[in-house]
Amino acid sequence: MQKAYNLTIPHWAEKVYHSAQLSAQLQRISEVYTPELRRLKAGPLITTIVQNFLVNSWTDRTEASSLLTPAEIDAYRTAKLYVYGAHDTTLAHALYTLEIFNGLVPDYGAAVFFELHYVHGKRIVEVSSI
Repeated sequence: MQKAYNLTIPHWAEKVYHSAQLSAQLQRISEVYTPELRRLKAGPLITTIVQNFLVNSWTDRTEASSLLTPAEIDAYRTAKLYVYGAHDTTLAHALYTLEIFNGLVPDYGAAVFFELHYVHGKRIVEVSSI
């Protein structure tokens, strides 16, 4: 918390702080080290995001009808923005699963954006964070 609020870390805590930070990074990685753990930890969030992208990009209802009811399809298609709330650990798991994790635990209040773009008729997903 000291560092998050730009406060000075006490001299005696500097060594402990860095080892605790490394320990937290290793813990995040170990929680999603195998494909099975990735599916369990990050799968639900990533599946929901991808499903919403697909439903909004389908031009034909028959593609979506195997997953959703007609009412659900209409509700999803009218949305222009989806907002999800998640813990820092969930964000770290999702980023690691997508192989874009930088090894740092996301800060409190961090945000990750998944944007679907159409470029020359192809779907492109852009991921950015603040």
